[in-house]
Amino acid sequence: MIRNYNYGKILILDNFEPFHQGLFIALESARHQVIVSVDGVDAIDIANHERPDLIITDIGLPVKTGWEVIDELKSGDDTQGILIVALSGHVSRGGHAAGH
Repeated sequence: MIRNYNYGKILILDNFEPFHQGLFIALESARHQVIVSVDGVDAIDIANHERPDLIITDIGLPVKTGWEVIDELKSGDDTQGILIVALSGHVSRGGHAAGH
């Protein structure tokens, strides 16, 4: 089956499979081209080669954190213009998102 993608290319960077699977399905059904990576090092390579329009990243990743990925991409001439949405599944004891 040939997919007709009319909208942007989105890279999902998250190592929690139920989350990235659900997000993949939702975004692809909205006719976005979606790429999934579970590793920050791999995601940087993908971003450099694929030039996504948007990256949705988890902050708490092993090996290279979401913050490290963001820092590296924002310091690169070819990737600094990519829009990035950072998410975290971590919560504080009070039930509010960490840092809020």
